[in-house]
Amino acid sequence: MEENYEPKMAELSDEALYDILGKRDEYVPEAVLAAEQEMRNRKLDCSGATMREAAGEAAGAEDRAADDSEYCTLGTFDVPAAEQILEQLERECVRFEVGTNDSPTQRRNVAAPLLDIHVHPDDEAKANKIIEGMSTL
Repeated sequence: MEENYEPKMAELSDEALYDILGKRDEYVPEAVLAAEQEMRNRKLDCSGATMREAAGEAAGAEDRAADDSEYCTLGTFDVPAAEQILEQLERECVRFEVGTNDSPTQRRNVAAPLLDIHVHPDDEAKANKIIEGMSTL
């Protein structure tokens, strides 16, 4: 029988929820999903940077650098598209990082800045589904 984690997550502090999402590999997937839902219910920021700050400050800069190197490239997007994607990623509690891409593209003879979006490997499938869903709109 599958355990219902939602009531337990509702009792936890915001910090405890951030800790769960920051260390999701230490929890069963159902608990992580319940924590993500509770964060959405509370309208908490669950961006990748916020979760790592909340759950990983004590880990030290070396551990964070190792975690950052594990991020997968989701793609390179113009700013308007990136903003839409990032909003969806944040809503779905996908851990992500954003970098600038210094290779501007030419649109109507105007240089348009590009952003690189990187996601945590554990969230890559969820992020790809978001991208696929947005491309069908």
